[in-house]
Amino acid sequence: MSHHTLIHLSRSTAFALALFLCTSCATWHRAPETAELGNLMVKRLGYMDEVARVKQAKKLPITDAKREAEVLRSMEQQGAATGLPAPAVHDFFAGQMEAARLRQAEWLKAHPHLIHMAAPSDLSKTVRPALDEIGKDMIRALSRARALPDKTPVITDARERLGAAGYSKAVSAAALRGLEKGLKP
Repeated sequence: MSHHTLIHLSRSTAFALALFLCTSCATWHRAPETAELGNLMVKRLGYMDEVARVKQAKKLPITDAKREAEVLRSMEQQGAATGLPAPAVHDFFAGQMEAARLRQAEWLKAHPHLIHMAAPSDLSKTVRPALDEIGKDMIRALSRARALPDKTPVITDARERLGAAGYSKAVSAAALRGLEKGLKP
């Protein structure tokens, strides 16, 4: 190989590497209002393995219609206080809850036998307060995202973050459906 060819290959390789790195960095260094909801969606789903583990230990069903109705009502009220329309808030959180149920079902399928824990967590004292705080953050982020003229980057970022976090297509699709509905005018 000639010296000229090596220089050309080195420049081409360096350019390709720089392009890849810039593209990858752009994915994770978007404007905060673009990345915020995706981060929160991943953070919320991160609690679902623990929720499934506790439900398994306590022999509770995945679906808790009463709790879900309470959460939706609370989120709609919080959303209304920030000027968000109730249907947008409802649809957004309904999608997140569907994703959560799917993730819990996946975890239980992967761990069919009771995983012994010294003492199962009390969801009302540990996980639920954390999820409630994430919910409040999601309301604020949803409000900011709905104000953006182009919501596509918010959806794209959330899709990429859910994928990078390793969530299944079914879980990601449910969360993204909720996001898309929540962002509609």
